[in-house]
Amino acid sequence: MAGHTRQVIETLTRLHWMDVISTDLTRTAEFYRSVFGWRMDDAIEHNGLPYHLLRDADGTVVAGAEEIPPHKGPSTWTLYVGTADTAALFRRSVDAGGRIGHEPYPLSGWGSLAYVLAPDGTGLGVAETSPPLGGATGAGRLIGAELQTPDPDATGKFLEQALGWRPRTGAIGGVRFDAGGVDARVLRGSGGAWIPVLAATTYAETVDAVIRDGGVCERRSDGTVLARDPFGAAFVLREPTAVLPTGSAG
Repeated sequence: MAGHTRQVIETLTRLHWMDVISTDLTRTAEFYRSVFGWRMDDAIEHNGLPYHLLRDADGTVVAGAEEIPPHKGPSTWTLYVGTADTAALFRRSVDAGGRIGHEPYPLSGWGSLAYVLAPDGTGLGVAETSPPLGGATGAGRLIGAELQTPDPDATGKFLEQALGWRPRTGAIGGVRFDAGGVDARVLRGSGGAWIPVLAATTYAETVDAVIRDGGVCERRSDGTVLARDPFGAAFVLREPTAVLPTGSAG
């Protein structure tokens, strides 16, 4: 029975959706269109505010986008786990030592988005949508995630208990998880937010496009690139077939 429960939790809490909150949405959309070929749809409503869907070259929904006033910046990415029962996920999160970040807000025509906080204060979005958001297979698709926190073991325990993520071979100074087919790394560091790891199908060209269009790139010792868009939202570029070493990113 325990194995069945674990399987249900893993299925419901796959890391599969992301959105970018930007202080200049028009310019941000132009940047990601140049880098990954994404285009921005007309707005739908989320919590009474405009929320846009970004689609890849095949028309598949790959991410969301929302504008915030400049004084609420900087721009940032948020990662989401999928669930069929937000209330149950909230209960598991609280039982595991976390807390509710915000209650579900309706996403017009799709479902709802919410937010949970781990004991260290880092958060993950919760997407209860039909059909499920995400599932893109092209350039820029979500293939991983990274988090730096002062206590990766404690945060990892929360993720395992609340979300059912399965530990993989541990990274040095951190923990690695199978987040429903997505590689999630929790590393020892000063703390911050989850950062999406995006597929760079043409690696050198993608890095060049980021720099050409006003972003910045930093090559790291594990072979990946830490990038930021022109307004500061961070993401990691990785070749889809790359095998990550067990050492920490740096």
